[in-house]
Amino acid sequence: TLSIHSFPTRRSSDLSSLLGTTANLLEGLLYDKDTSVRSAATEALGKQSSLPETTVNLLMGLLHDKSWKVRSAAAEALGKQSSLPETTVNLLKRLLCDKNEDVRSAATKALGKQSSLPETTVNLLMGLLRDGEWGEKLAAAEALGNQSSLREITINLLMEVLRDNNQHIRSAAAQALENQSSKIIESVGFVDSKRSVTGTATATTTILPILDNEFIKAFSELLLWQSFREQLTLSLHSGSSKDRKSVV
Repeated sequence: TLSIHSFPTRRSSDLSSLLGTTANLLEGLLYDKDTSVRSAATEALGKQSSLPETTVNLLMGLLHDKSWKVRSAAAEALGKQSSLPETTVNLLKRLLCDKNEDVRSAATKALGKQSSLPETTVNLLMGLLRDGEWGEKLAAAEALGNQSSLREITINLLMEVLRDNNQHIRSAAAQALENQSSKIIESVGFVDSKRSVTGTATATTTILPILDNEFIKAFSELLLWQSFREQLTLSLHSGSSKDRKSVV
């Protein structure tokens, strides 16, 4: 005899079973002869942030698909995974040289989720940032910004990109540099590691012979923006504190 109280448990069990069955069906469609079916199945599986190893392996195989839409969808799906094995990273790296722009951008975004990429991959991202289409440049700047550390040559390139015609690319480059700003400052001797970044832009005059003038100008602008933002945050915080006191 079924009790009404058993229905929620049964529904939960049925739902889990249904999801598992759906995933299996989608996996079966990954190699359908129709391109649109393969692409749709790949996109559907990509909505999950944690896929089993068998599914990841299937998606890796689709990175070689003859259709750019499928390759792009597979790269996007893999990019949504919380972590990727080295073999997957290497396959995505190859797609940075794909003949299709959308595939290159999808691979760049997927790789950008990894915080420590090998030097060869970073070099490829730099190439896209320098010579790619605007979508590739944007994805490359964001990917570089997610790295735990960058070489001086990469930082110099990001400095150059601060003058790109596209505001979104400039913004991504600025964010990438901001993520590295404390290391840059320490390396060029602006300030001691224990001191604040605020106000350090004036110190650039003491090292002009050492660094390129364009580098100095661009980095000074970045530091001034950081200083302004910090001061604005402090001002807003101070104002809200006074308002709370006046209410009391």
